Amino acid sequence: GAGGWKGGKGGDDKGPRRKPGDEDVILEKKFGMEVLTGDHEDRFGFLFNMKATHRHCEDGRTRSGLMMYFVDKAGESFRATFLFRPYFLVDAPSHEVSLVQLSEILGSRFSLSGCKASVIDKDDMEMEDHLNGKK
Repeated sequence: GAGGWKGGKGGDDKGPRRKPGDEDVILEKKFGMEVLTGDHEDRFGFLFNMKATHRHCEDGRTRSGLMMYFVDKAGESFRATFLFRPYFLVDAPSHEVSLVQLSEILGSRFSLSGCKASVIDKDDMEMEDHLNGKK
């Protein structure tokens, strides 16, 4: 049978193991897509496509992100991957509890997990100009 993720023929455990996501890089390089890998590599380009992805960390965690595809002024294509922290929103009636206090409690409770808590203002989606960024 095919070696699958193990990389060898016959399904044995010998030979190099491919990491999840390697197949994207192999395919992209076949089509001349430059894959940015450095944390501080700056490039300017126009976004033309994106795809959801996930990466497996060495500590066993999985991080979600976006593979974002760009074209620069010279017509060269490149991809950058943006990984982000998972998040969820908690809605609490502001008249019953201090939102700042709730944020501090949640932040201290989950700080050992590397989690952060912050208060954000909701946008009123019913307002005609809700996309302008003004509060």
